[in-house]
Amino acid sequence: MTGTIPGMRRLLTACALVAVLASGCGAPTLKPLHRLDSNPRYFTDGSGRAVYLTGFHTWSNLVDRGRTHPPRPFDYGAYLDGLERNHGNFIRLWTWELPEYRANDQTWYTSPQPWLRTGPGNARDGRPRFDLTRLDKRYFDRLEQRVKEANHRGIYVSVMLFEGWETHSAQPPLGWEAHPFAAGNNVNSIAADENGHGLRFFDTPDPRVLALQREYVRRVVDAVGSLPNVLFEISNEPDVGATQWQLGMIRFVRHELAAHGVSRPVGMTYQRAGNNEQLYAGPADWVSPGGYDFAGDPPLADGRKVSLLDTDHLCGICGDAGFVWEAFTRGYNVIYMDDLSHAHERARVALGQARAVADAVDLASLEPSTDGCSTRYCLVGDGSQSVVYQPKGGPFTLSLPARSARYRLDWLSARTGATANRTVRAGGVTKLRPPFAGPVVVRVSAG
Repeated sequence: MTGTIPGMRRLLTACALVAVLASGCGAPTLKPLHRLDSNPRYFTDGSGRAVYLTGFHTWSNLVDRGRTHPPRPFDYGAYLDGLERNHGNFIRLWTWELPEYRANDQTWYTSPQPWLRTGPGNARDGRPRFDLTRLDKRYFDRLEQRVKEANHRGIYVSVMLFEGWETHSAQPPLGWEAHPFAAGNNVNSIAADENGHGLRFFDTPDPRVLALQREYVRRVVDAVGSLPNVLFEISNEPDVGATQWQLGMIRFVRHELAAHGVSRPVGMTYQRAGNNEQLYAGPADWVSPGGYDFAGDPPLADGRKVSLLDTDHLCGICGDAGFVWEAFTRGYNVIYMDDLSHAHERARVALGQARAVADAVDLASLEPSTDGCSTRYCLVGDGSQSVVYQPKGGPFTLSLPARSARYRLDWLSARTGATANRTVRAGGVTKLRPPFAGPVVVRVSAG
């Protein structure tokens, strides 16, 4: 229950080196995702079962990012090892458009960008200007390879197409001013500037900018759109003024996918100064809501969209094991923004444990409830299966069908990972007494 299925990590690591061996060793077979109509809080892969997505993502997992130029290469293999060890099956693959920027009074460098730096002349960061008509093959080769490597490990990947946070929040002197589409940084006389920010890059960009954006997106779809483990995210945290642009990009991505004869989920995530209703009312296949109210006691996922609750849009690097279980029992797929430090290991373990519980039940038949159990954190259905999180420890009640029946209780200590099994005969409002002190999770199964 703590993550890796015994023996699986060694098998998958070996098989990642060679996709299929004559001996029969092969990578996990992932199938494309689409909305589960019977319970649209989740995706399915065509099996009829819900596919629960969870994992942790970090800023450097596609574009190298660091405090030196050039930035130190990211150890993607070790990162996937950590995901596999913790039973993760989903990541956001981050892009960065600013080759140099400041955040929290620290300077960061990123490489590579999607466009070639050919000159003539230098951009504001002192390096050759970009040619926005020439895409950098290294970027797309790396993207394709990393999505394929994740596929070999059984991990779905959301490919982030644009990074909107930089356009409004990177600090001077090199914030937006370092962007390839900022005035003076390209040989194409493109300037998507507005009052020192890149809002015009997203908010009704001029036709030349939009054409270049689409050519880049087309190249991304060419590289990875046909891979079975792919999802897309239009942009990370742009300003709310980008809403119409994002809706147009969702349509464009779907058009390009259709040209390849495939369909893949396309997502829209939290926007600065926006509201979550814009996400839920839009055409995206999946969303990531934002706001501090989701960081503790999140509202019930109402099922209008597949919802991936991401700490990145709630409070940054935050959230403990308790947050994972709260969000899971409120009907969310839970993902975690991670600096990969040891401080967040318990949260990573909880992500994998939640997925193990999700895989052990018929998740498609369960819905989140605040009144089906006294803890207010439970997934319930027709009474044959339930999952309850007790954050405070101690006895609690669960509503079961009135007729007495035999139930199996699979207990998990959310603090230590210890497990225990019990069998009870119960019916109606039933008091359950955990075998462990502190926060616990229980899976209740009839029969």
